[in-house]
Amino acid sequence: MLWHLVLTLLFAPLPFLLERYHLSTEQPVEEEIAARKASTLIPLVTDAHSGQQRVLVYRDRRGVFHLILVRFPQRPTSSPPETRSLDTIIQRQARRYRIDPALVKAMILAESHFDPYAVSSKGAQGLMQLMPQTARLLGVADPWDPEQNISGGVRYLRSLLDRFQGDLTLALAAYNAGPAAVETWQGVPPFPETQAYVRRVKAFYQREQQTRKGNGYANTTGGYRDG
Repeated sequence: MLWHLVLTLLFAPLPFLLERYHLSTEQPVEEEIAARKASTLIPLVTDAHSGQQRVLVYRDRRGVFHLILVRFPQRPTSSPPETRSLDTIIQRQARRYRIDPALVKAMILAESHFDPYAVSSKGAQGLMQLMPQTARLLGVADPWDPEQNISGGVRYLRSLLDRFQGDLTLALAAYNAGPAAVETWQGVPPFPETQAYVRRVKAFYQREQQTRKGNGYANTTGGYRDG
């Protein structure tokens, strides 16, 4: 049964899938999953159709399969900005929101490896991997624009640091998994991806701090602590 479903997804044309499996094409994948209340979802297969469209297959805890069509934005074709230009943006936005520039660089490295056109499997976009709905709330009109994306990401991080009383560990976990998850678990959620993300950003941050110190820059904490 499962293999028949997988083969169908791999080789069937998109119009057939839409009609046969009644795939959603309007709601973002997160809203669709939340609406179905299918907790503990397990991704089984991802298939690409028509360039920027993917069919995601999930099985909920009752064993019911859910098929969701996710539309991803078209990547811009312009050349990425120079590193020097990104450094200037990072410094400006970090100063604006009282965040250590070294931390911002560490997060961008962990999130997108400095690819301004990066798109995750969940639809997060740009240098700081903003979800479309989060970007809208932050007033980011163009997530591919480095200035807007970094401004939105740093502003969001600042709000999380304020929300969790300056605890950097919890703020990073919330950036990855969402603040509700951190509050529900009263700490870093037991999600391997989130735990690895927090460790990775901290390691990059420590390395970047050492680099800045070696270049004559003073390390700053931005009013937060390492929880």
